[in-house]
Amino acid sequence: MRFSIFKMMTLLLIFSVVAVPVFAADEELPAGHHWFLFGHFLGMILLMGNTIVSALWMAQARKSADRGILYCASRSVARADWLFTVPGLLLILVPGIATVGPWGGFGRASWAELSVALFVLIGLIWVAFLFRYQRRMLHLTREAAELRIGLSNEFFKVERRWSMWGGIVTLLLFGSLYLMVFKPHLWGPTH
Repeated sequence: MRFSIFKMMTLLLIFSVVAVPVFAADEELPAGHHWFLFGHFLGMILLMGNTIVSALWMAQARKSADRGILYCASRSVARADWLFTVPGLLLILVPGIATVGPWGGFGRASWAELSVALFVLIGLIWVAFLFRYQRRMLHLTREAAELRIGLSNEFFKVERRWSMWGGIVTLLLFGSLYLMVFKPHLWGPTH
């Protein structure tokens, strides 16, 4: 069975439309905030889904040790970041900041402040490490595929670093998800 990106996006959209009223049922949000929550939820699905799936693609490609498969996987991961990760980040941050008001806004919603701080850290890791390693993996696999040579040890070294930093980002994303779902009071006024 062939599963296209269009079918996947359609299923995500349907899931999000159904899930938001279910998850937001206990929340007393001002009119219109459910749409922000929908965007926020959809962004989290896109971001976390792409982060996890990209790691799985690369792990499976690495097992093959085939330069063509690794090049295709590296190229797909880079494209998927622009198609899913970047929109996911925007859909998390913009609606997330817009919806923090009912919980007292920044200054009273310590969970939101920490969540934004985690996203800043994720962004820094992404810019400082993940993008650079991703581009290097793409270059090394393209070169090996075009020249029909074996992959260098440098590729596997860079791929291990990409995987390590990607794992750290994934843990930070789960931490942020925990904060957004459970909204624990961490510091500051309790009103």
